[in-house]
Amino acid sequence: MAFQVRTAKTADAQIEAAYLWLKEYNPAYADQWFRGLMDTIASLQEKPRRCALALLAQCQKIAHLDGVITPQEAKVLETINTKLNRDLAAIK
Repeated sequence: MAFQVRTAKTADAQIEAAYLWLKEYNPAYADQWFRGLMDTIASLQEKPRRCALALLAQCQKIAHLDGVITPQEAKVLETINTKLNRDLAAIK
């Protein structure tokens, strides 16, 4: 099942600014970077949860920074995990 991927206007503006900056310093790389970015964004049509899984992994790292996961942090992690239907222990 393919999903529609839309970018925010601010994201579009930031992508364009980054591309123009890169193009000024390294035109060949700017084009390569832009094509790679567009391919990555397009890949979300088939695997939209991929970014959410990366977000969950980052949240888990942040929660572990002080060595203690509070009940509130655990609840947030478990809620995201439930929505993704993933094994939280396997994401470490």
